[in-house]
Amino acid sequence: MHLRRLDIQNFRAIRRQVIPFEDAMGRVRPITVIAGPNGSGKTSVLYAIYRALSGAMGYHSDDVPDASEDEIYREGGAGNWSFQQSRVAVKLDLVYEPEEIDAVPRVLEATRSIHRRRRDGRPLSVPGLQSGRLTVNWGFPPDQNRDGTLRSIAYVRTDVTGGATWLAAPRYAIRGWTARPRRLVDIVLLDKVGILRMFAQNRGKRWVAAEDREAFPPEGDEGFDPMELGARERRPGATVSAILKVLADAARGLRPNGSHAEESIEQKVRDIFARVCAPKRYVGYVYYGPNDVTGTPLLQEGERQYPLSMAATGEQVILDYLTQFVYPRPVNNSLILIDEPELHLHPRWIRQLYRALPLMGHGNQFIMTTHSPELRQLAAEDNALIDLGNLEEPAGSSVRA
Repeated sequence: MHLRRLDIQNFRAIRRQVIPFEDAMGRVRPITVIAGPNGSGKTSVLYAIYRALSGAMGYHSDDVPDASEDEIYREGGAGNWSFQQSRVAVKLDLVYEPEEIDAVPRVLEATRSIHRRRRDGRPLSVPGLQSGRLTVNWGFPPDQNRDGTLRSIAYVRTDVTGGATWLAAPRYAIRGWTARPRRLVDIVLLDKVGILRMFAQNRGKRWVAAEDREAFPPEGDEGFDPMELGARERRPGATVSAILKVLADAARGLRPNGSHAEESIEQKVRDIFARVCAPKRYVGYVYYGPNDVTGTPLLQEGERQYPLSMAATGEQVILDYLTQFVYPRPVNNSLILIDEPELHLHPRWIRQLYRALPLMGHGNQFIMTTHSPELRQLAAEDNALIDLGNLEEPAGSSVRA
């Protein structure tokens, strides 16, 4: 799933903003960098995408606050506040590539027994998409139902009847894979269905790689439905250290029902970490002796080795990125949102991270924000830059219209 075009109205400091994510040939850019000073609306763009898609796709990030009426842009006097009621409107033009178009109907068929049925009682079906394209509209506050009650905050309208089923495919794919008994038995299908992933600014407080939480219901919880706002639960994520242990166990053949592909993931993490953070490298998850049942991720620079707990903040950030791209399964054909990756990172590491992103899975689309001159220059050289203002000056009171 890729984003071709975004239209935002009345959201935070944005009265109206239209952003294309295609190049001059009409192809979706694999990386788009949105650059601008503080207050120019960079983070608001990522939040708008996240809010519009996360509910329907069954994804939640603790690092992004829930939608509130305080975020509705209002025309008015001081502070742009007034009693006049506005409404957030976000429109996304999406496109699905052939690999995912083939996989999604097969995933929905395999997981039919755990679907939430339509209001008329019929099972979910996957409508056809012309040229693989789907238009999604999300608004806030939510619309009302005919009986006067409010729709779920996750509710979206699409340009084809039943089009939201395409957005629901990732959560059903992972639920089908983790359910007992397992409904989805072909992991190749799981890896082909794209997801949404959000890296927010304040992720560094916990160094936690978040799971697709709504896609992991408790055992036996077949009635759990992330589309219902009241049912959404906050489940603890897996720490970076815990994920690195899982990768190490897979590499050693200690994971039940593991595959050859899973055994190579730890080495890929090592290779990309070394590419970004050289001369530092990630050694692996090690145990200090036969009586050590805990172990630790180990890093090395020259002759010095040290545990992850003693690593620099930038090293932990890079491992946070890498673990989220491989856990709970490899991320492909997905939409990845990264807010100001330059936080905690040396300019050279920023440049190397930018070049390494395409190596993290295949078919992914990255949308990044920045006020880093280095990252802005790289994006400009690649024709991947959306410029929201001069980095040398604050945005002031100007509003993108």
